[in-house]
Amino acid sequence: MRKLLLLLVIFILSGCGGNPLTENPLLRGKKISWSGSEAAYFEFIVDGTLISVAGSYPLEGYKGQQWESVDDKGSFKVIPDPARAENYQIARMDMNIAEGGSFVFEYYEGGVKIKEDDARQIEIYEDLAGDHRKKAVSLDSRGYIFRYAHDTYIMDLAIKDPEGIVKKVISRGDGISTEVMMTNARQWNIEPLVEISKGRMPVLPVAVWMEIIYYDGKREKLSLELATVSDRSRQVYDDVWF
Repeated sequence: MRKLLLLLVIFILSGCGGNPLTENPLLRGKKISWSGSEAAYFEFIVDGTLISVAGSYPLEGYKGQQWESVDDKGSFKVIPDPARAENYQIARMDMNIAEGGSFVFEYYEGGVKIKEDDARQIEIYEDLAGDHRKKAVSLDSRGYIFRYAHDTYIMDLAIKDPEGIVKKVISRGDGISTEVMMTNARQWNIEPLVEISKGRMPVLPVAVWMEIIYYDGKREKLSLELATVSDRSRQVYDDVWF
């Protein structure tokens, strides 16, 4: 009898070691995408890590965010910076996420809702066949292509570095010649911005490679394939360097 009770206690305790906020089978170990996102898709890792892959993000992924389950329909919380967990978004599903459908994003700062709900549509929902945990970079790294007036196409590259832990960023790729990555102590951007085409649509995707060199000696490599153009055609591009 004592042996049976002991085994029962061990069984109960072994089931209590996980994080209940990431135990939802509708979310953990899933590959999910939705309309309006800058990522091609997101990986909901079982430990609560949220990896943003491709789109404006690196093909290797960015792993600095976290996810938590909110309800039994698959609604979830996105925490962009775990060090500031009071700032987050909640994706509130209108039906079970496994059935697709739509949801709204609610935005919070300091736990207080700060803006109107933002409607989105589930586009991909499937099991993860593999993930980018070993390849994903630690810092929020993105690239953008903007179309200005007169069919001027400009590329911007940005790596957030709020703690100032990056020593140098090396960049190369389509359209990059003398431009270099420079920092304002919180974020690295390419300077000047890169004019990749004028008078006609550029060949897409635009490919970029970067290497992040940290003060502690660590290095991370990332690649971008930018295939989306954001419209700013009502504005004339003003190159502040000239």
